[in-house]
Amino acid sequence: MFKPNSSSRKLPAVTALLLLVMAVLAACGDNTATTAPASTTAAATTAAATSAATTAAAVTTAAGLTPSAASTTAATGTTAPAGATTAAAGSGAANPGMGTEPTVAAAGKTGGTLKYGLSSDPSGLDPQIHTGAAPAIIKTLVYDTLLRLAADGKPLPWLATGWESPDPKNYTFHLRSGVKWHDGSDFTADDVKFSFERIGKKETGATRYPDFSNIASIATPDPLTVQVTLKQADASFLAVLADVTSSIVSKKFVEGGGDLKTKMMGTGAFTFVSRESGVKIELKKNPNFWIKGQPYLDGISFIMYPDDRARLSALQSGAVDFADYIPWRSYDEIGNGGQFVMYSKPATDSAVFFNTTKPPFDNVKLRQAVAMAIDPAAIAKAVFFGHAVPLTAGFLVPGTSYAEGQTMPYSFDTAKAKALVQEAGYNGQEIELVTTSTYDFLQQSAEIIQNELSAIGLKVKITSVDFTVFGQKFNAKEFNMLTSSFSAAIPDPNYMNQLFAKGSLYQNRTGFADTKMDDLLSKGRSAATEADRLPIYRELNQYALTQLPIIPIVLREEGEAGASYVKNYVRYGSGVYVETNRSLLTVWMDK
Repeated sequence: MFKPNSSSRKLPAVTALLLLVMAVLAACGDNTATTAPASTTAAATTAAATSAATTAAAVTTAAGLTPSAASTTAATGTTAPAGATTAAAGSGAANPGMGTEPTVAAAGKTGGTLKYGLSSDPSGLDPQIHTGAAPAIIKTLVYDTLLRLAADGKPLPWLATGWESPDPKNYTFHLRSGVKWHDGSDFTADDVKFSFERIGKKETGATRYPDFSNIASIATPDPLTVQVTLKQADASFLAVLADVTSSIVSKKFVEGGGDLKTKMMGTGAFTFVSRESGVKIELKKNPNFWIKGQPYLDGISFIMYPDDRARLSALQSGAVDFADYIPWRSYDEIGNGGQFVMYSKPATDSAVFFNTTKPPFDNVKLRQAVAMAIDPAAIAKAVFFGHAVPLTAGFLVPGTSYAEGQTMPYSFDTAKAKALVQEAGYNGQEIELVTTSTYDFLQQSAEIIQNELSAIGLKVKITSVDFTVFGQKFNAKEFNMLTSSFSAAIPDPNYMNQLFAKGSLYQNRTGFADTKMDDLLSKGRSAATEADRLPIYRELNQYALTQLPIIPIVLREEGEAGASYVKNYVRYGSGVYVETNRSLLTVWMDK
């Protein structure tokens, strides 16, 4: 009954044609990958870079969504960010797979404090532990990563000015000189080594633990050089280093007793000033930031508005200049008046998560029944007002070569779902569906799902809590099922490491441990070419869609809005959304 469905929701032919044209244009317009050394390393890097570029460029078209004009504009202008371009002179770094540096429009006016309406208060400030998309904005501004991503998903220098990779397991990074921590001390290779080792320790609870536990050794031959040897090749390694959860922290600060959960001390464009829990977080411009002239703002005041309507009202009344998580029902309205600008891109997957460690969802048949009982199209329409589309290829990012021709092994079918409930031997026990009142879309999705599951005979009770308690319940597995989200945080199919790998963020939450899954993740990560990786990740995807510790439902747009006088903000989509936060470095206000 649960088998590949050739009639599942495939991408329209027009979309496929557009994707093909985009891929050809991308290949003609960017020859970066072809300049990499002709070696196994070059093949692996090119495969990863190709995958990254395809992910970033094609996801919007494949999704069939039409973001606002403002959101589709790349970071373009006349002034390249000083000090953030290529390898340091004389370093000899080959920078295999490097993307093209964006140019950034110069500020028409500098100074001022941006008032930013934020949807949730961070439950913790440690940059290496993911606590939600909203807190990640603040962490990205205070801390820096070794690399960043270009709009096409390829790696770019950041704290590292360049890199070399003589073979798929070895990397040498050349660090930027003259970078200072916010306490005035020097940034050195010891900080990078300490940070990587900290992330790679399970007891840290770092989000990127599965990726960094693959590091065999780290050497620091001098203060500005880091040599990393991996246990096995990882085609996504460079992309991983650009994610905010790979941020570099100060060895001196942490070893001196600094608590990263409550205090922030980085090398980033903004310094931490104060926090009033549940009310606001204040950041101010770092006068010693290593990119001269940036940031353009004097500071950012993040003001907490956990209620969607209150946050939107604050923007419309002028209480804030900018706000995140604009309600989807207001996308079209907010972007049409001229007073505000709406920024949105397809970026995040709405999903259902199961606790697979206890009844009733330790039974795969019941998980499959739930998947067949949910109508993604109904959620896309009722919750996201058309700014979302049903996922057609499971966990594979739409529009990429990996997702091409892939279908779901199930479709919305209440009758078949009822039959699976019977096969599973469901005894009528009450099922707790946990959601959060902080985000209306999660609660609304839960209510629709509750009704759909009632139709197949499941007794579901909704528990709605604030976002802090929600996160605690998620991490402690205090739920039967839960509405939440995930996204491709890196432009590579190995982003699924975070969903399924043993010890990963979401595997810890669902409790789903599977040796076949781990084996496929390992093989896909270490395969040298895209041709080798394609069948592995497709098999992994289909296997995940039959085991279903997570049900992917829709790909939704994520959007922010600002007053029209807020300039230079850029919204990025799936795989490179961390760069959205970095665009705040060059935001300025024309008032």
